[in-house]
Amino acid sequence: MTLRRLALVGIVLYAGLIGWATLGPVPWRNPANEAANGVFSFGLWTDATTWSQGTLREFVANVLMFLPLGALLVVAVGIRRWWLAVLIAIGATLAIEVAQLPMDDRISDPRDLVANTVGALVGVALAARLARRRPALNAAAR
Repeated sequence: MTLRRLALVGIVLYAGLIGWATLGPVPWRNPANEAANGVFSFGLWTDATTWSQGTLREFVANVLMFLPLGALLVVAVGIRRWWLAVLIAIGATLAIEVAQLPMDDRISDPRDLVANTVGALVGVALAARLARRRPALNAAAR
C-alpha cells in the first residue's frame, strides 16, 4: 500500500473519530450558551466574551485534535497542493460547527472553528517540513 493510500485510510478513520468526538452524544446539555446562528452569528465573532470564555485546555485540545488531520491531508493530496489540505481541513471544521447548530447538547462556537483551523495549519506545516527533510517522504507526498 502506498503512503498516499495509507494516508487516505488514516483520514477516513481519524475523521470518524473526530465525528464521534464532536457530534456524538455527551452527558451534559448547555443550550443556553449558544447564539442563535452559532458560527454564522456576526455578533458572536465580535463579542469579547466569546474569546474570553472557555479554557486554554479546551482550546489546545481542539488544536491538537485537528493537527493529525492536517498532516494526513498533506500526505494524501501532496506537498505541492498543501493549500488544498488547508481548505479541506477548514471545510471539515466548518461542517462540524454547522452540524452542531441544531443539536441540543453541542455548541457551534467560533473559538472551536479557529482552534481546529490552527491545528490543521500546524499539521500541514509539520508534514510539509518533514516531507522536505525526508527525500522518500517528499517523493511519496508529491
